[in-house]
Amino acid sequence: MPLLLAACTFIGVDNSALRRSINWGSKQAVPTCVYLDQGVSKEDADQLLGWWNDREAAWYRLEFVPASYEPLKRDSNEFFYFQISAKLQAVKRPDRCLKQIWFVSRNFSDFMYGGAANVLGLPEIVGWTDDATRTKAWAYANVTLDLNQLVMSPGAAIRHEIYHLLGCDHFDITMGNCYEAIQNFKTWEREYLSAYSMIDVAKVQPPGQLTTADASDRNR
Repeated sequence: MPLLLAACTFIGVDNSALRRSINWGSKQAVPTCVYLDQGVSKEDADQLLGWWNDREAAWYRLEFVPASYEPLKRDSNEFFYFQISAKLQAVKRPDRCLKQIWFVSRNFSDFMYGGAANVLGLPEIVGWTDDATRTKAWAYANVTLDLNQLVMSPGAAIRHEIYHLLGCDHFDITMGNCYEAIQNFKTWEREYLSAYSMIDVAKVQPPGQLTTADASDRNR
């Protein structure tokens, strides 16, 4: 599910009355494998995750906590979003993690395309989440001189993708379906952690999160 700018997509508008009426339960952490492109530091990743953890984590009592940081370099020939996405899809999800997030560096080609997109009204994708499993996402980690990034900063982009990782879809204006998806994920995670060790995580199919008969095969 790409995050498309110039034809901007969004999740919905925070429905504070509905959100506050929901019992979000105890605090939970989502163990996340974090991948760092060249030029992206652990501190950069933590700061970007803070766009979720400094606000939404308190709202939903759900924090994304890095279980590991690993280098994953974007090659110079990986320009289009589907090439970047394919690289992340090829990384098998380690058993220690429920989610994988890759912070990608923008390069000169991105800068040139961004300029053309601004002038010509072309679409520009600044983040992506896999629709099939909702376990993998990437977003750009840095800023270039691009008007689109005034609309969607890297921090706002990764927050957007985290909503998708939790099962939220675009244009859920009142956020009712999104809040339900987050509740479902929290329920699944609690039940899973009480029943399984982390070594079994790839075998479990949480509702709305893993949607094929064998999610581990798809992540190889």
